[in-house]
Amino acid sequence: MKRPNQREAGINWSKVRDALATFFQWQRPKLDIQPGQELNELLVRVRPPAIVLILVLTSGTMGYMAIDDYSPLNAFYMTVITIATVGFGEIQQVSEHGRLFTIMLIFAGIGSFGYSIGVFVSIISEGALHKVLGERNMIKQIGYLEKHFIICCLNETSIEISKQCRKKQMPFVLVDGSANLEKTARNLKLEYYISGEPYNDVSLKKAHISTCGGVIAASPNDNDNFAIVVSARILMEDFGNRDARIISIARDRENKEKLLKIGADYVITPQIITGQRLFSYVIKPDAASFMDDVVYSDKTDVGLEELEVNDNSWMTGLPIKDLYLREYGLMIIAIKRGKEVITQAQANLVINAGDILLMIGKPKQLHRYLKKKQAVE
Repeated sequence: MKRPNQREAGINWSKVRDALATFFQWQRPKLDIQPGQELNELLVRVRPPAIVLILVLTSGTMGYMAIDDYSPLNAFYMTVITIATVGFGEIQQVSEHGRLFTIMLIFAGIGSFGYSIGVFVSIISEGALHKVLGERNMIKQIGYLEKHFIICCLNETSIEISKQCRKKQMPFVLVDGSANLEKTARNLKLEYYISGEPYNDVSLKKAHISTCGGVIAASPNDNDNFAIVVSARILMEDFGNRDARIISIARDRENKEKLLKIGADYVITPQIITGQRLFSYVIKPDAASFMDDVVYSDKTDVGLEELEVNDNSWMTGLPIKDLYLREYGLMIIAIKRGKEVITQAQANLVINAGDILLMIGKPKQLHRYLKKKQAVE
């Protein structure tokens, strides 16, 4: 198979159109959940004072119509100025019974008006309205994301994950139920975050799990991670997002196998990883330091990248020697094919769909090669 020429690698106008539509928000995002529950809860708080105020206005209007034969408009006007205690005069003669009714209406109006103002001030002072409106906008913005990662729980581990995602320019959404999430997110300059328990289906839907690239369960509590993994796996199946990965932490070694069985793709045990890393520095300090620089550091001149070959990839069916790696100064150090890992792959080895290529080279060259692959496909 020949190398793709310029025409074959031409501009995909449909992708350009979709990208422009997303950037300028010409199209509304398809949300996993409509952001209305919190607003409905606010409306529930506003409903009682609103009902009381309407009842007082209705009673006052009907009272003036019945007692002093006011017209509907005049009765309503008289009721409003009485409740508001603005001090305007009577627009027509009021009988003694009407004056007694006015006195009762003033007390009822002051009570209902004060009650209503108290509720509204409480909502504004608590920041509930600002929070609800802010979250509605956040959910809509998250709806435009694709292949993003959902990081569950706010702690030192998740903060470090967010820093690594930012370095690699990978979009992510932090989900946590702590009360100080908004303040912490502002301090960390996080662009997307959702306030809510990460094992809750509503929270994961707000984070747009239908198009995510993966979910990371980073709670220090294994029970929370169990709940997150189960909820995420069920929702992914419901939305048909079968390519997304679920990565979890397991503090207890016994829980690692359980998490894998209930749906996690990868489970990290911090104690084991820490022990292995420390021991690698004991026996092979230079090799361990080099791998740390390659994977985590931005200062090194060497980068490591993995590339998945799909069914429609121009690489499928080509031998390694025809992938033009030398032109970019790259080298394949391993190929994952199913459960098999192929090291020291020969130049004549044919690349199959589903292969994952582990490549090493200069970061800029890796980036150029990956962009070329995306443009061709």
